[in-house]
Amino acid sequence: MKRHPILFLFTLILVGSLPAQAIPFTLNFGGLQNNEQVLSFYNGGTGSLGSGPGTNYGIFFNPTFIAVSAVPPYGPDIVGQANDISLMNVYGGFNLLSFYYESTGPGSVFIESGLDGTGGSLAVIPLTASVTWSAAGTAFNGTAHSVVFEVATGTKFDQITDVSFVIPEPTSLLLLATGLSLIPECRRRLTRRVAHT
Repeated sequence: MKRHPILFLFTLILVGSLPAQAIPFTLNFGGLQNNEQVLSFYNGGTGSLGSGPGTNYGIFFNPTFIAVSAVPPYGPDIVGQANDISLMNVYGGFNLLSFYYESTGPGSVFIESGLDGTGGSLAVIPLTASVTWSAAGTAFNGTAHSVVFEVATGTKFDQITDVSFVIPEPTSLLLLATGLSLIPECRRRLTRRVAHT
């Protein structure tokens, strides 16, 4: 079988120019134990009681966010629980966040551009007291990397999800477009080479 270095080089450029994207995630806390800190369970690691490894979504929770037994809106009978101020880092970034929550008091969920609640605030989701599961969420401009839960102690969360991809930076799009524009020329050259062999 004859190798085609131009085709190989083109494929390499095309694959290398594809935009980076976050891994879509849905967190339902199944696989964790009651009163277990989530920690790096969703970063391919374990919770504080050794549960896991969980799916590697590139997500880490600080120690105040735990898994607890509850009757959830969907999924297994374990949900997440934020106590006072809790933090979720999403290393790959995201641009949409939604979830179900149940709370004894009002609070807010802050979506930040940097890790560890730093950078700029991209969106705020206000929460009201809700004794039954309520849905909340928002899309926003920009790419977020952390979520700060400033909520009443014991506020429960389930089905925390992002179903969108991170928007690629313009240079990746330009490189991809350049690669795609070379396809017809590469095809013509390959056709001529095959015809002469």
